[in-house]
Amino acid sequence: MRILLLRNMGDQINLNNYNVQEIGLAKALVKRGHQCDIVLYSNTEMHKKEKIECDNGYITIHWVKGINIYYNAIYVKLIKEKFFDNYDIIQTHEYNQIMTWILPFITETKKVIYNGPYQDIKNKVIHNWFDFIFLPSIKKHYDYVLAKSKLSANYLLEKGFNKIQSIGVGLDTNRFSTSIPFEESSLYKYRERFEAQPTLLYIGKLEERRNIGFLLDIAYELKKKFKFNLLMIGNGEKEYLKKYFRRISELGLDENIIYLEKLEQKEIKNAYEISDLFVFPSKYEIFGMVLLESMYFNCPILSSYNGGTSILLQDKYPEMIRNDFDLNDWVKSIISLLQTRKEYMLKEYIEKNFTWNVISQKFEEIYNSVLLKKDKQEYTGTKTFQWR
Repeated sequence: MRILLLRNMGDQINLNNYNVQEIGLAKALVKRGHQCDIVLYSNTEMHKKEKIECDNGYITIHWVKGINIYYNAIYVKLIKEKFFDNYDIIQTHEYNQIMTWILPFITETKKVIYNGPYQDIKNKVIHNWFDFIFLPSIKKHYDYVLAKSKLSANYLLEKGFNKIQSIGVGLDTNRFSTSIPFEESSLYKYRERFEAQPTLLYIGKLEERRNIGFLLDIAYELKKKFKFNLLMIGNGEKEYLKKYFRRISELGLDENIIYLEKLEQKEIKNAYEISDLFVFPSKYEIFGMVLLESMYFNCPILSSYNGGTSILLQDKYPEMIRNDFDLNDWVKSIISLLQTRKEYMLKEYIEKNFTWNVISQKFEEIYNSVLLKKDKQEYTGTKTFQWR
């Protein structure tokens, strides 16, 4: 099967610092015997091909420059070249992208949507206009929509889609095969602190959506009870960074916090392994690959209810989810999870259910259904795949 994963967001991503879901899925599909290419947006290259070796072959990344309208990439060059006719099936990423609407009019290749968002969180006026103008046509031309979470599936159901499967997101464990030892990591200089007291971990952008102010309030309350480290890894806009570091000083948390602007992928394993609990109070999260990574390295989580936790934790580990932002409840849950953290077998759970090698089988089943025009069970708002 010739498969194309089409990433329609109009921003160029750094493969060294960003965990690209399309690459993980593509590698797993190639391992299953398929040809799988990826289209990624480029700020500079009109059309540059990059090959990445993997089991059973390679994947080809097409870096393509396009028109960027409100982070919607429109790949005019590929349209003119009838590029999309070269595949058996195209997986377009997200429903609310102009390329998703265009595809049915320019190619007869079968198509599915892979969708993550579960709210119209910004530019709501634009969302409303998009739905008014484009959504009826999109619903008409796409037989299947794959959702990254239960929340996304329900969101799509409300939009009027019928055939929806909540399929989740996988982890590419091969990414950690080239990790460097802790002794060579930039974290090594803090080893005495890691050994002396428990370490809480946060990885992600420092911004309002991620609720960093609330995270600092948690740290302040914990400081009254015991000594700990809060390892924070992530960058943000200058105004937010200035605000958060001022808040750190006001709360007297300078001695508790270890801050790193970034950590390369080859070092990220060490951050999870030296940490005792991943704390993630994000107000909105489509999935959160950091949740998968943390669990893979047996680091328990305390997180808000979001896209990732709705499918990763809600049924299996509900004690790791907080449904509100009550400060005292978060503090109590952190203390409880620190006490029981060694009881969890999180890596086995991820390996069995949430690697790309496992989830790619579900994608393959749906691709075959679309190609053979077989009817699948429609999503009702409560039914999802049952993980074996």
